Amino acid sequence: MTANQEPTADKVGEALNAQRFQMLADIARELAGDVVFPTSFDAALRLRKELQKPDLPTARIASIVGVEPLVVSKLMQLAGSVLYSPDGSPARDIRAAIARLARV
Repeated sequence: MTANQEPTADKVGEALNAQRFQMLADIARELAGDVVFPTSFDAALRLRKELQKPDLPTARIASIVGVEPLVVSKLMQLAGSVLYSPDGSPARDIRAAIARLARV
């Protein structure tokens, strides 16, 4: 739904099909550029499963996350942000970054 459309009654029949087609066309248009899936699905599942453990050591988190360079980069960048590092000091490594992010 675009910003200028008002919510209306549920659509049926051709109106519903037209709306579904428009949604698919919008998604296709958004994906027309470079589509990047930055993380490995397997790594994401391993991390999700491991993070359900309450006593998971930082070293284990770092070893799982460490296989995904883009995720490591994002976590390092986040750990160095003003929110997590008011003095502006960068995290030394991914373990330090994760420990810093976990403190807040």
